[in-house]
Amino acid sequence: MTTATIASPTGFPARPVGLIHLIGDIIEGVREGSATASRYERLSRMSSKQLADIGLTRFDIPQAAVSGKAGQ
Repeated sequence: MTTATIASPTGFPARPVGLIHLIGDIIEGVREGSATASRYERLSRMSSKQLADIGLTRFDIPQAAVSGKAGQ
């Protein structure tokens, strides 16, 4: 088996692209989870009338929080 390396312009070996993508995916997942939790918290604090005004019921809160389509 032969291994090829690509030298970066600085002379240091290039970082593994897969690891960079993995780290980026993890960061994006944390951001998305935080945004979902914030939406859920905000929606759950609304009164039933406020929810009805935006077309939701208490039953709809989890899906609305995940989809991000309501209460923004």
